[in-house]
Amino acid sequence: MDYDIIVIGAGAAGLNVATPCAKLGLKTLLVDKSPELVGGECLNTGCVPSKALLHVAKLKRDAERLAPFGITTSGAIDFQIDFQKVFGYIRDVQASIREHETPEFLQTLGIQFAYGKARFTSPDSVQVGGQVHRARRIVIATGSKPLVPSIPGVEQVSYLTHENLWQLEELPKEFLIVGAGPIGMEMSQAFTRLGSNVTVIEQANRLLLRDSEEAGELIGKHLSAEGVKFHLNAELLRFTSPNSAEIRTPDGTIEQRFDQVLIAIGKALNHDSLDVEKAGIEVDNGRMKLDPYLRTTNKRVYACGDAAGQIYLTHVTELHGALLLWNFFSPLKKKLSYDDLSWVTFTDPEVATFGLSEKQLKERGANYRRVVQGFDDVTRASTDHYPESKLTVYMKGDYILGGTMIAPNAGELIQELVLAKQNKIPLRKILEKTYAYPTASRINRWLAIWEYDRKTTDTIKKVLRGAFSLLN
Repeated sequence: MDYDIIVIGAGAAGLNVATPCAKLGLKTLLVDKSPELVGGECLNTGCVPSKALLHVAKLKRDAERLAPFGITTSGAIDFQIDFQKVFGYIRDVQASIREHETPEFLQTLGIQFAYGKARFTSPDSVQVGGQVHRARRIVIATGSKPLVPSIPGVEQVSYLTHENLWQLEELPKEFLIVGAGPIGMEMSQAFTRLGSNVTVIEQANRLLLRDSEEAGELIGKHLSAEGVKFHLNAELLRFTSPNSAEIRTPDGTIEQRFDQVLIAIGKALNHDSLDVEKAGIEVDNGRMKLDPYLRTTNKRVYACGDAAGQIYLTHVTELHGALLLWNFFSPLKKKLSYDDLSWVTFTDPEVATFGLSEKQLKERGANYRRVVQGFDDVTRASTDHYPESKLTVYMKGDYILGGTMIAPNAGELIQELVLAKQNKIPLRKILEKTYAYPTASRINRWLAIWEYDRKTTDTIKKVLRGAFSLLN
């Protein structure tokens, strides 16, 4: 064999496998089409640029809301958006992160590179350019691409996806966004705050289908208040010109004008050119058949990240990578489970979900109770003027099964609950912890307080009073 492991794709998934393998001394080849693509979607067109844009948009929004706090100017604030400078900031952020994801840096860790289109030539061989490489294990980490439906008239529209959005040269005045998932929600808020008139259309009857219905309703309420216009149960029928679309809504068919349109309805797999059939890899409905260990029907070949065709999140690549590494080196194999997964939509406020959903719990016939708490007793929520925020968790006895939080920095605040869920830490342990005051994470302490208040019945109170009398 030429290599111990070949990894096809140098995005987050590929790096999460290739880097530790190389560090552990395995002869590792990382393949991608060109050096410029190293880092993948998250760095180049996904998480990093979108979060940088959201940061800039929030700064502007916060500046606009200073008057109620006693900070005013001598006249109306007239913001001038230098759009190229905004995108320049985004590119600076990307460059700072890319320093540790360049081929030059990764080669110092022991990774070897091959550039060009990869395709299988046998169950253990991959051709890149004119050279064939063999390996004991091969990992497909080719990621995904934006899903663009066959809409009549789409050929006349210079539409945007999350890939080419970052090539915009000016702020759209009228911005149409197709899809109300995380990308659609984040970008609708960011561009609204920067000054665009944003309209979002969604075929489903609610927002953020991966999260709870109440989460979608609450974040929709916040974004509507900022000026985002939503059409739910709506269908994009056709593009009638390069700058207009015909949309069917519950109230009738409308003509929607736009300067730019962003299509954000999902992702499609990206392994069509690999000739996987030559490796004995079976495909079903466009997805490679995988077992619970992320192995294809060729036991030498695995999938990781978006290429697995399951959940399209950057940190899922970390979950997949850790599973593959364990199973490469341990005789005790682990199966893939998403039961402890968490994810965040980085709107303001954020929507953070973790663990098992109520739908999953019902499907499994689980015995659980639903606990909903506001942030009324969290002092930091009052001092920092939180918008309407909420924590919903699903409990079984003293244990957390999953939940959703809608609040500023919710993605940070739920991490303690994720740890408790994953490690089966009872709620009383959270109650035993002393939290610094007045941190926002005290919402987790209040969850425990409220739960034990509920459990403290009149009988228990009577017993405790009796014990107090005897001991004092």
